Amino acid sequence: MRANHAFHDVIYRVADLPLVEQLAKSARRSFSGPAVWAPGDHSIDGLYAKNAEQHRAIRQALAAGSPEGARALARDHVLGSFALLEAILEQVGGTWPQPKRSPAKLRS
Repeated sequence: MRANHAFHDVIYRVADLPLVEQLAKSARRSFSGPAVWAPGDHSIDGLYAKNAEQHRAIRQALAAGSPEGARALARDHVLGSFALLEAILEQVGGTWPQPKRSPAKLRS
């Protein structure tokens, strides 16, 4: 997990996007802890492998001097990370917050 955080911290620093960094680190704090990131069953191994491969691809694009390529890969990585987070939450029994409904709406 430390390597994942370190990778993202370097990207935030280099991108110089403080709002994105603030939002991402806030999400990190919300979903941190051993229960969330503890190894699960084999069903999420592929998602973790995909996450690591996306990091490698972003590093390679940056090393090749392709900020546009790195940006596109980072976007795909962020959007794909939702599937990993969802799988982790399912394994630890977490659920997404449901919108609260007012009593008037519940009666209709």
